[in-house]
Amino acid sequence: MDSFDIYITRRLPLVSLISTVFIIYPNIACIPWELKYVAGTGFAGLLSFFVYRFLFFWGLISLLIRYNLKKMPAALFKQRLMRNFLFSFIAYLLYASISYGVASMGIHTDALGSILIFQFFVTCFLCTFIGYISMLYSRQREKESEIERLRFENLQSRCDALANQTIRTFSLIR
Repeated sequence: MDSFDIYITRRLPLVSLISTVFIIYPNIACIPWELKYVAGTGFAGLLSFFVYRFLFFWGLISLLIRYNLKKMPAALFKQRLMRNFLFSFIAYLLYASISYGVASMGIHTDALGSILIFQFFVTCFLCTFIGYISMLYSRQREKESEIERLRFENLQSRCDALANQTIRTFSLIR
């Protein structure tokens, strides 16, 4: 059976996609109402910016999960959270600046909205938890394999002891 981090790495696009849908669900749910209030070119702009937001979060989550699994395999939770928060904050600044630029062209973007800030926090915590759970799972697997190795060594030493006892018993009988 593969370890958790190998499983997640193999399925990273799918895990990232599911996480992205989870995070931007408020935007998905509000699309029909927002489309009702825009007309003409605003419709295409709103949809294209929604696709941009979706792809931005999908890429960000993929990068953060990959970073958590590959670059911080043994990091403590606090250290992992601080790094993810820093990367999420930088990503938020990048996203907000692009959103602000797009909003200046007349397209509704909610560049500084509270939902957007919340989504970046959720992204940070979600990627932190996935990385931390992967580390805990790997440690548990290492402990289990060590226990199995010790069991095998114990059984081997018992078998050797019984074999030696049998040899001594037969040598005394002769």
